[in-house]
Amino acid sequence: GTPFVLLWIFSLSFGYGITARILLSRPLLWLSPLSYPVYLLHGPIGELYWIATRGTYQEEWFPIALGYPIPVKWWEALIILVLCTILGKVIDILFVPKLMPYTVQFGVNICSLIQRCCCCCSCCTDGRNDENSLPITNFDHIEKIMKDLTGSNITMATNLKELGIGSLGATALLGLLRSTIPAVGKKLKM
Repeated sequence: GTPFVLLWIFSLSFGYGITARILLSRPLLWLSPLSYPVYLLHGPIGELYWIATRGTYQEEWFPIALGYPIPVKWWEALIILVLCTILGKVIDILFVPKLMPYTVQFGVNICSLIQRCCCCCSCCTDGRNDENSLPITNFDHIEKIMKDLTGSNITMATNLKELGIGSLGATALLGLLRSTIPAVGKKLKM
């Protein structure tokens, strides 16, 4: 069984086979950015659904609700899933593009602070910060950001679609560009 699973995963990673065609279908590509919001929201929305349909009486499973399935009928589970998907899409449209650049910038600032505090020796720098080196260009910043995000080396001719950056990756890229290249800051928009 294991060799077949490995071959299946290998072919899936290159986009071959029936599974890859199903996963690359339009509905699943539209739903894929919503998987994490649905995961985060299904517990609270399930509890709110329970309270809205069955009253506010505290059930014995309420304190551990997120650890076990909420006891609803199958069609109620579909309603909860649809509510989670709709709310997840609203959050993805209204809040993520506005908040992600700030959260990424906060993370970059924390990592920079840690690096300054812990890595004051030359082994932690990339060698471009000494007095004899050339100034760091905007492309150098972008090249480093793309290497950190995707693990890929880029050139001036690299297309973002080739790198496989999805909606979350594009938002992270925007946040990193805004935080590391101040002149670009407000000019870039999603």
